[in-house]
Amino acid sequence: MIEAIQALVLGDINIDLVFKVDRDLKSGDSIALRRTMILYGGVGGNISSALAKLGVPVALLGAVGEDRFGDLALRELRKNGVNVTYVRRIAEEFTGVNVVLLDPSGERTMICARGANAAYRLRGNELELLREVRHLHISGYMMLNDDGGASCIRLLSFAKRWDVSTSMDLEGIALKDPRKAFKVKGLVDYPLMNEFEARSLLRAEKLNEDKVKSLKEALESKALLIKLGEKGCMVVEDEIQVIPAYRVKVLDSTGAGDAFNAGFIYGLLRGLRISDSAKIGNALGAYKCMGLGARHHPSIRQLLGLFPELAELILEM
Repeated sequence: MIEAIQALVLGDINIDLVFKVDRDLKSGDSIALRRTMILYGGVGGNISSALAKLGVPVALLGAVGEDRFGDLALRELRKNGVNVTYVRRIAEEFTGVNVVLLDPSGERTMICARGANAAYRLRGNELELLREVRHLHISGYMMLNDDGGASCIRLLSFAKRWDVSTSMDLEGIALKDPRKAFKVKGLVDYPLMNEFEARSLLRAEKLNEDKVKSLKEALESKALLIKLGEKGCMVVEDEIQVIPAYRVKVLDSTGAGDAFNAGFIYGLLRGLRISDSAKIGNALGAYKCMGLGARHHPSIRQLLGLFPELAELILEM
């Protein structure tokens, strides 16, 4: 039982193998690269690291293998200030690996082998963490685990019972198994997704006000957050707002959605309005895009240095 924890995150922990390519890839291509990078990623690791950098006491639930990559992943998380006490090490599984191909514009193609991430199962003692935290965030990929998402449902059910606020990014399930997204209806206060995932859930070519409001109602959530990339994000409550993006030079967009989620959660923990929390999410996502790797995250001082207009929100509390 750790009293200081404010946020609990359940999600993948990966090693990212990043390759920068100087042109668009075609089928059957062969490219010789002079440099690759071994970085750190995975939704759970990214969001918890970003929150820790912002000064939020955060614990991570997840799994790695008993291999060298697992050693590296846990060491990096500890270095970033993340509590990894409850991260499982599974001997018969390998630590998740993500191959990232970066094109000249900063857009990325990812190929992921989830390994130990997919084998994670909740233990009873981990539920007790929920008695101490204020917010629970779950990656939708965990709903695709070997347990069929049972660990996610159990965590969310207990969070609801103990009045812990919840968020879930519907990544993964929105495209691969949309039915699972609706298995968490009424359990997630703030579902998050990108525009493509929202259209998949709605089975629609375009988003409009009626459709996104119907999705919020179907999920029985307090609010719905739809990430729109360079256009910003859409906040769906009783009314709909589009929060504009911050304009920056994009070097690498890997992990930008995770950074948005962390900024949004930070705003919630500060007691900000949903729309203001989304502004911080946009800023954190933009900051991340300016650096290589999924964990180019700012401290509060660095964030305000780039976006001084956020001081009115962040420093007023």
